[in-house]
Amino acid sequence: MKQNTVALAALLLLGTLPAAAQTPAVRWGVKGGVNIARLAEGFDETSDNYTFDKAGPHLGAMLEYSLGQRWALQPEVLVSWQGSGYNQLTFSLGPAPIQEEAVRKVRLTYLNVPVLAKLRLGQVFSVQAGPQAGVLLSGRLKGRLSSSEEVDRSVTDAYKRLDVGLTGGIAASFQPGLQLSARYYYGLLDVARSNPDPADFAYGGYQRVVQLSVGYLLPAKAAK
Repeated sequence: MKQNTVALAALLLLGTLPAAAQTPAVRWGVKGGVNIARLAEGFDETSDNYTFDKAGPHLGAMLEYSLGQRWALQPEVLVSWQGSGYNQLTFSLGPAPIQEEAVRKVRLTYLNVPVLAKLRLGQVFSVQAGPQAGVLLSGRLKGRLSSSEEVDRSVTDAYKRLDVGLTGGIAASFQPGLQLSARYYYGLLDVARSNPDPADFAYGGYQRVVQLSVGYLLPAKAAK
């Protein structure tokens, strides 16, 4: 009888474990960091004409919705400064044309919403992957068109309002809520409009962004 009672108690305990593991918990927090971005495949690159990485910040909020001991869903809302740098050789007009180097950068500011599936690999590390959509807030071109001509103007209308792609990476979590993460965004759309104004120098291309972040999640609350 005693053995039957112990066995029944053990079964009841085991039966509660999956339910406890599946009880969702919600944590929310803030994050920020740096982007290393460029626009790929939109510029006819040579040894003299090429794109280069542009650094910029990102800042926003995140939510972690736990789906068990190993899985979670993590949507985020981030304001992100992206874009690209360009180095281009130009020739000044005149009786003796001079070859000049023109360096300029385009800054594209997005409101990004990644939705990530998060798989915990242990107490510290996790991998994250999912889709991301971004809405262009503004675009600005700044730099030199030649040694004697500078440019600093809005180019928002030269770029598409919507960008979508895939993002993924790895994160490390520490008590009580510190998070460090490294992520790569692979844009699926050419961000330039079909017929931009040539004066905008909107070479376009696909967003490629390395994102390094630090964040903090508040203690979990059981979801209702």
